[in-house]
Amino acid sequence: MLNAEQDSAASEHFQLHGASVCAMALRVDDAARTLARARALLCPDWQERVGAGERHIPAVRAPDGTLVYLVEPDSGDRSFWNDDFDLLLGFDEPAGLAEIDHVVQALPVGRMATFVLFWRAVFGLEPQARLETPDPYGLVQSRALVSPNGRVRLALNSSESRGTATGRFVSAYAGAGVHHIALATPDIVQTAVRLEALRAPLLPIPANYYDDLSARFDLDDDTLAALQRHALLYDRGGQGAFWHLYTDAFQDRFFFEAVQRHGGYPGFGAPNASVRAAAQARQQPTDGAFL
Repeated sequence: MLNAEQDSAASEHFQLHGASVCAMALRVDDAARTLARARALLCPDWQERVGAGERHIPAVRAPDGTLVYLVEPDSGDRSFWNDDFDLLLGFDEPAGLAEIDHVVQALPVGRMATFVLFWRAVFGLEPQARLETPDPYGLVQSRALVSPNGRVRLALNSSESRGTATGRFVSAYAGAGVHHIALATPDIVQTAVRLEALRAPLLPIPANYYDDLSARFDLDDDTLAALQRHALLYDRGGQGAFWHLYTDAFQDRFFFEAVQRHGGYPGFGAPNASVRAAAQARQQPTDGAFL
């Protein structure tokens, strides 16, 4: 779930074009006030043609051109989803993915400060500590931004190497964009079972990862077996724990993640980023293009 500068309950949706995200929406208490703040900070806004029966939804442009729509809480019985979208319903056995946990953007080299400034100034997100994570083809610099109530989580990644997963995305997309979307579930094991039944293209994780987990954490045999059986990754921090899985990358540029947080875990599973990157690299043809 995402919210804007007022730090209220919020949601986020995305418009997908091919294997890229070209728009997102934040639910805000007062769209006019948020838009006025963006204009005062010289952020360009966007006015698009409104069709019959559609709502006028104001938007601002992020530094990469992505549209960020400002959606107010619905008044009455009909939501903007019904007015502006053809809803696809009728899944007999949903996978349990309840809401968006966080979003990850890949940035060109040298653009990190620009994006941090945009999200901090316009929407009040608070920058977290900088991190570096290894990829088989180089280092990835990462910085998260989180709203004061923790409901909005955005991670920004950048890499000087064109061969890393982040670098490949930036090259393919010709600029910044949403790298992957993490969806929260209350039961990651049941979600994994359902996704497997639906033949979702889940990312395989090597067996030695679970040997390492056994050495790092005091996990019981049943827990470790469940993690390995469903290609789940695990981390622990603060007073909580983090279980997550990934899909394969679509066109080597976009993928989904399913996550379950326990006990207020504050992070994004950063210790597992190198495992994910290595597993994704094994899925790509080895033609020497990144050497």
